[in-house]
Amino acid sequence: RRVLFRSGASSNQRDATRALIICAVIAGGLAFDQLVPFWGQTLTSAGVWLLLWQWVRHAPREEKITLVSCVIYATLGECFLSLAWGLYDYRLGNVPAFVPPGHALLLMLGIILARRLPGWITWAAPALAAPFVLLLAATGADTFGVLLFAMLVICMAFNRSRKLYADRKSTRLNSSHT
Repeated sequence: RRVLFRSGASSNQRDATRALIICAVIAGGLAFDQLVPFWGQTLTSAGVWLLLWQWVRHAPREEKITLVSCVIYATLGECFLSLAWGLYDYRLGNVPAFVPPGHALLLMLGIILARRLPGWITWAAPALAAPFVLLLAATGADTFGVLLFAMLVICMAFNRSRKLYADRKSTRLNSSHT
């Protein structure tokens, strides 16, 4: 517990611990959700919310605002895209309660990784994804992905901090104060 919150642990140690916990919770939660019919989704949701609540509870104000905003934005997006628009469906026909806080955990993971990735990765990732996006569009498997991919590239081209949109201010999230 000392490593996760305000302790004498180094920023690198805290980030590595958080990254491992996030990966374990997401992988384990998704597996548990699939293997245990009803209670899997319920217990996964409780675990993800509890983990996020613990981090938000001990976070500085800036981090709290970022994580809570992410959950709100993810909830609205999931409800609109899945339930209202019908763009995709979840297994039980709902938006699992672990999905919105899971987005906040992924944001935390992205910020942790963005601080450590080399600069060349910024354009390598979209360059590697482009053939796959074009293949899906050409086969008709994905008709919306090209537009989203183009928006990503445009946003990256005009954003001075391209690595996962983690600018200097947001990369302080969960580094010096947590």
